[in-house]
Amino acid sequence: MSGLPANRLMIRDRFRAIVWIGGLLLLALVGLAFARAAAGAPPAPARLPALIWVHVATVLPAVPLGMWLFLHPKGTPAHRWLGRVWMALMVATAATTFGVRTINDGRLSFIHLFSAYVLIATPLAWRAAARRQLRVHSRIVQGVFAGGLIVAGLATFVPGRIMWAWAFHGW
Repeated sequence: MSGLPANRLMIRDRFRAIVWIGGLLLLALVGLAFARAAAGAPPAPARLPALIWVHVATVLPAVPLGMWLFLHPKGTPAHRWLGRVWMALMVATAATTFGVRTINDGRLSFIHLFSAYVLIATPLAWRAAARRQLRVHSRIVQGVFAGGLIVAGLATFVPGRIMWAWAFHGW
């Protein structure tokens, strides 16, 4: 352990900015997309496969929960318990993406690389925490959050994807 206060342990200010800016930007875009979908922007939400809704149900709580985990004290019982919930959400989110193939003529897309990373990295982060390898754990979960949530999440807003269509189509 270092001499840093528990809430600053191994979380650099630069990463805190990524958490705040990236997380809030992603949540704002998702809010815009869902509001426009509810107002009738195509594609109709009712016509989407159930697996997409399972994916959405796991990824949406993972963003604010991940933000909370990074911005609050580490090593507390709440951090450990909510960290387990977050990791389970991340694994479920990543696993469901392999059934979501709405672009590329049904083939995997580049976003699936983030999913593979999450499926490999999350158990490694869990093991590192269990072994008290906190620097390793911290680096891995920062990568999972930044790559698996923020980058992959923002990539769903590129033209041709459902979230882009809901948020920006017709503007």
